[in-house]
Amino acid sequence: MAQPGRTTGAAGIAGIEALIRRTAQEGGDLRTTARESMRQVLRELRGVTGEAGDALTQAAAALVRTTAAVEGDIAVVARAVLEGTIAGASDVGADEFEAASRAGMGALEAAGDIGGTALEQVQRAVTGTVAGVRIAPRAPFD
Repeated sequence: MAQPGRTTGAAGIAGIEALIRRTAQEGGDLRTTARESMRQVLRELRGVTGEAGDALTQAAAALVRTTAAVEGDIAVVARAVLEGTIAGASDVGADEFEAASRAGMGALEAAGDIGGTALEQVQRAVTGTVAGVRIAPRAPFD
């Protein structure tokens, strides 16, 4: 799997999108790519409040949107986004629940933009216990 470079800001989001596209083109594992991308995002952000939280939400949304664009399984990627987010938060000592909630909101936002059954699929994927953290994010448009 290709390794993500800088994953925050506009250039970072473009890099995440390109990484998902490349992984899909090469027949790689989108789940692993999404999980490791979010882990890297947390390493760069080192927190989940303020602008860092916004960047986390944007990165999660980009991963789900781009997965849909390459016709990947958005539910699997949404769950991997949370797994990577929780692992990354743990790595840097950030609040795992807050990080996962922010990432879940980003995934839900993207699913809402995608339309159809995407929102239901992602809602199921990001709700429940993930890596020992109980999560119940609300869609940002509720």
